[in-house]
Amino acid sequence: MAHDAVLRQKEDGRLAVINENIAVTDPAANGEVVWRTYERTGDTQYCEAAQKMLDFLMHHAPRTDTNCICHNQISFHEGYSPDQVWVDSIYMAPPFLAVMGEITEAVAQIEGYLAYLRDAKTGLLYHIYDAGTGRFVRQKLWATGNGWALLGMARVAEIALDKGDTDAAGKMIAYGKELLDAMLKYRLADGRFHDILNDPDSFTEGTAAMMMATFIYRGIAGGWLSSEYIVHADRVRVTMEEYVDD
Repeated sequence: MAHDAVLRQKEDGRLAVINENIAVTDPAANGEVVWRTYERTGDTQYCEAAQKMLDFLMHHAPRTDTNCICHNQISFHEGYSPDQVWVDSIYMAPPFLAVMGEITEAVAQIEGYLAYLRDAKTGLLYHIYDAGTGRFVRQKLWATGNGWALLGMARVAEIALDKGDTDAAGKMIAYGKELLDAMLKYRLADGRFHDILNDPDSFTEGTAAMMMATFIYRGIAGGWLSSEYIVHADRVRVTMEEYVDD
């Protein structure tokens, strides 16, 4: 996977790009495996590729006026600008930034996304905000998007702890726990969620539930989340195993 990501790296540093991909933060999700491949093999092509991906994020990626890295280079939606922040980005870019030693930047990006996307009433995160127009493109509490955010926070917390940055880790753990508690209020009896967390007419999905369970298991294993949460993760595991055949 690391090899193929590097093979498809664009001149500007974005990894795993096929054709004229307009994604800005998604390519960075390939970054950690590329860097780990360099650490394990010593092959400098992977080091150079990871550094190019980092350089793109730090110096060339489009940003909002509050310095948040935008999700795409264009807008998918008529009447909106390219200066959009998506909840997905909390997972896509900050963990790679942290792996590459830019923990302060990783934390700043997550805090910036939270400022744009967090719903003050529920504590959950909306999907897409257009910073260019000052309007939401998709003001929906998308379950999977909140799952992406949980896992992004978990990864940055783990990396920060590995690097001895307890302040950054503490922030990520606190944000993650707040989001976890907010999501759990919408948990269904079998551990899953509606696709739009506060919309009972939206379909029932398992992806966000598995992301939530992963956050819980990693937190407990890492010693930074109370073991009392394990019942919620175990419920998800039992439910989702029912959907896996022989």
